[in-house]
Amino acid sequence: MDPDDLRNLVEVTPSHALVFHTEQLTAAQFDYCIRKEPQAALMFDGPSESLSVSQFEFCGRLYPNFALSHSNRLSPELLDFCCEREPSMVLRKFGAETPGLALTKTQLAICARAAPLAALEFAGDELDETLFNECADAEPWGAVTWCADRLTADELVRHTKGRDAELNELLAYPSARPLIFKLMPLFGRLDPAVEKVVAHAIAAGM
Repeated sequence: MDPDDLRNLVEVTPSHALVFHTEQLTAAQFDYCIRKEPQAALMFDGPSESLSVSQFEFCGRLYPNFALSHSNRLSPELLDFCCEREPSMVLRKFGAETPGLALTKTQLAICARAAPLAALEFAGDELDETLFNECADAEPWGAVTWCADRLTADELVRHTKGRDAELNELLAYPSARPLIFKLMPLFGRLDPAVEKVVAHAIAAGM
């Protein structure tokens, strides 16, 4: 592209310049585009890692959810920032065993307390007893859905009470079979409406 046209493109549509003309940009133009379009910069910072450490840090603090897609580039400080700003996304990436994304106990606790439902779904097995109980108290149905194996009989009775409609929906999934086996021995203690749902699921061959 002609230098004058490129200069005009940088001024008018910096995201377009980043995506289609990165190699032609001067260092100053590249930095200008990044600061104007940090989201686009993160989206197209592929395996070549064209962003410098400071540029990535700048963009990542503005768009932490996009920075998490480049977990191998996260500094400890930026990961701390992401845990505070995007705890659910951090937990989702952590639960998916995203390469390079390892959480300290402190970071996991920060995320879990801010997003207990996501913690139960994506990191239930990683939570210590105290943290798990905090999340289960905050999101009891989430604990039943994702971590029933960690709940006591008393907790299952308490957390399923009045939840027959939700339980009926949950037990439609084959993955809920272990929950049925946890609930069967509790007949006589469960909410009658809940027992009816479980009995129906058993009769249906779940």
